Amino acid sequence: MAAEADAHDRFMFEEVIWLLLFGSLPTQEQYAKFRKLLEHHRELPQGFADDMILNSPSPNLMNKMARSVLAMYSYDEHAEDNSLPNILRQSINLIAELPTMMVNAYQIKRRVYDRSSMYFHLPTEGQSTAEHILSTYRADQKFTHEEARLLDLCLLVHADHGGGQLLDPSPAACCPAPARTPMRPSARPSVR
Repeated sequence: MAAEADAHDRFMFEEVIWLLLFGSLPTQEQYAKFRKLLEHHRELPQGFADDMILNSPSPNLMNKMARSVLAMYSYDEHAEDNSLPNILRQSINLIAELPTMMVNAYQIKRRVYDRSSMYFHLPTEGQSTAEHILSTYRADQKFTHEEARLLDLCLLVHADHGGGQLLDPSPAACCPAPARTPMRPSARPSVR
């Protein structure tokens, strides 16, 4: 898949998300519709950015994203519907919205905690998830194709390795330290 995507100079994150959600690679038509669906849901619900991100900044982006995901419950008219179609809808919405949440949280963190300028850009039609992140993250919205392809690969690796590790982006989360042999009680340093 990666070799084919490389040969055709195509982004892979959205394809991998489809694969993880549905168990097979999408057809070209499914892929095009799925990208449009994600693109359509990148913008956050009315009032969400103000209420959840701008009015309650955090110096910790992962914490802010986790709290934002929880807060999405209040913006979902069908939050208690545990049917498969609704869970799929919620999952796709979160996949589409998380990059926007992340960039917005980063911008308000820059302003409040780093005392730097912040800027918010609306999603641009036709962009992959990687391109969306880069264009909304930067003041001038400019990025190279190589930067977008590299970010796409990083997103793919995170998606393919369980996503939950996004809550702890430290190297230890991806590559845990070797297990230690427990010390004999007599070998432990004494604490006085």
